[in-house]
Amino acid sequence: RSVDRPIRVPARAPRPPLPRRIRWDRYYIGRGEQNLLAEDMNQAVNYLSQELYSRDVHFQPTIMQFS
Repeated sequence: RSVDRPIRVPARAPRPPLPRRIRWDRYYIGRGEQNLLAEDMNQAVNYLSQELYSRDVHFQPTIMQFS
C-alpha cells in the first residue's frame, strides 16, 4: 500500500428517516403484509376500553384531564 493513496471506506446505503422506519418496521404501515400482532393489539385495546368505560368512575380521569 502506498502512503499517498487515501483509504477507501465503503459507502453506506442511506437510511430512511426514523418515523418512516418505525412505521415500516414496527407497524408494517406501507408494506404488502399484515403485522402478525395487529389483531392481538386491536383486541387488547378493545378489551381495555370496555373495562375502563364500564365502570362508574370513568368520568374522573376525564374531569382531571380537562381541569
